[in-house]
Amino acid sequence: MKGRLCLIFMVFYFALILIVTVFLRGTNDRMFYRVCVIKAEQGRLKQELWHRQLELENLMNPAAVLESLGE
Repeated sequence: MKGRLCLIFMVFYFALILIVTVFLRGTNDRMFYRVCVIKAEQGRLKQELWHRQLELENLMNPAAVLESLGE
């Protein structure tokens, strides 16, 4: 009787471990996806900032200032 209860306990214990493992793996996959999305968005924003900085530098260029004064 004692051996049977021990076996049942072990089966439930291993089943619980497997369920927790599957849950943690799913959570890990979701977090990895969110990190990838955030990094992609961050890269896009950096690229847009770089583009706007180039536009600003072009407007501050002395030749562009003289050209706009000439018009």
